[in-house]
Amino acid sequence: MYPLRPRLTKRVVLAITVIWMVSTIVSFPNLLFAKTEFDPDNNRTVCYIKWPDYPNSTSELVYSSILTLVNYVLPLGTLTVTYIQIGVELWGSRAIGEDTPVQLERIKSKRKVVKMMIVVVIIFALCWLPYHLYFIVAATATHISEYRYIQHIYLVIYWLAMSNSMYNPIIYCWMNSRFRHGFIQAFCCCPFKRCKRIKNKTKQGRPLFPDTNNTYAMTHKNDRNGSMSHTMTEMLENSSSSPNMKRKIIRKNNDFL
Repeated sequence: MYPLRPRLTKRVVLAITVIWMVSTIVSFPNLLFAKTEFDPDNNRTVCYIKWPDYPNSTSELVYSSILTLVNYVLPLGTLTVTYIQIGVELWGSRAIGEDTPVQLERIKSKRKVVKMMIVVVIIFALCWLPYHLYFIVAATATHISEYRYIQHIYLVIYWLAMSNSMYNPIIYCWMNSRFRHGFIQAFCCCPFKRCKRIKNKTKQGRPLFPDTNNTYAMTHKNDRNGSMSHTMTEMLENSSSSPNMKRKIIRKNNDFL
């Protein structure tokens, strides 16, 4: 929303510091109370947190609730609120002036970004919800740890939560052309023709004043700022002034852009 503002402000540094401190604090019980014991009945070694009030422990339920609040509810709420603000700003923003094909394409691109953010939030919510629900249920109904296939169920839930980080690059590549071009440039060894075509197109770029005989048609097709680029190009081509005057025209146009 504000691309020209500095990114690493004092508020951002403070927020990052607080996040690291809270993360360290909420992880500390694992360091203090985690134990490993051998289970002779199932012939395996188990790792669990043995709270001071074990076995009739309410600490486990409190701790699981805090983790759910800090690691799921707050991030999901933050993502939802901030993405709604960004979505409203991008979805309703329109350029000043006439609706040129370039402006319409930019509006369509911004709305794709909004859809991409919605998908990211939904995937985050779906991946992490079973993980946090599992620990809350396990803290209230301790007998579920005796189920035969509970270990397999837990592994499936755990893998689903950890896989959330894998889905984001896939979503970005699928729903955002800039990310897609960036991935293709990063993985330059891609053998497919489409990848090579996009790489060549990205390397060539798009000039401000195309070098062609039919300059009017090309500038009208490729201009980025409505009729401004076309007007400046016509002034350059039709002007009988000196080269110094042409350089002044180009400099003014660059300043405007």
